[in-house]
Amino acid sequence: MLRTNALRETFKNCEPLKMNFNNLSNPKMPEPPRSIAKGFIQKSLEESIVMALLNLSDSIIKNGDVVCQRMGITTQQWRMMLHLANDPNIPYIDEQPASDRPIVASELANALNVSRPNVTNLINSLIEKGLVSQKEDKKDRRKKFLMLTTEGVKILEEIEPSRRKANRRLLEDFSEENKTLFLEQLRNCLNIINADFS
Repeated sequence: MLRTNALRETFKNCEPLKMNFNNLSNPKMPEPPRSIAKGFIQKSLEESIVMALLNLSDSIIKNGDVVCQRMGITTQQWRMMLHLANDPNIPYIDEQPASDRPIVASELANALNVSRPNVTNLINSLIEKGLVSQKEDKKDRRKKFLMLTTEGVKILEEIEPSRRKANRRLLEDFSEENKTLFLEQLRNCLNIINADFS
């Protein structure tokens, strides 16, 4: 009882706690900065070009997926099949013509800049679809050569008209001279990246 009376005396003269609940339903939050990057990311022509190239690459892959899905493959599988077909439009292939010998998985991994396990999964999928076949090397059975099947070649032939139409539409405003210059500059960029990150 004494403790209770003491507590009552202690809080007797205290001001009642006043709380305003009106602001709790719609609390005023600080406005986010207009640009988080402001101050450490500068507007520049170089960064704008690279970002535009990234967006362009994403769009090309997205459109390619639409075409390839009709054939039951992915854009990445299509690119792999183009390598197996020795497509002369792939960088460096026209400069270093491939021989008629089949390609091994490690070469595809290097060419596509993907990991060996990823390439293995892609290859297995194409083999299951009957688009790619593999053959053991007589000298080294651990090495397996990859080749397009007749059905694989047929798929590439069916995709090719859509590929040509899309690429010509993309570059229709370029003169032949500008196309050549553009290709040279892109190859220069690829050479720099390959040299810096190899």
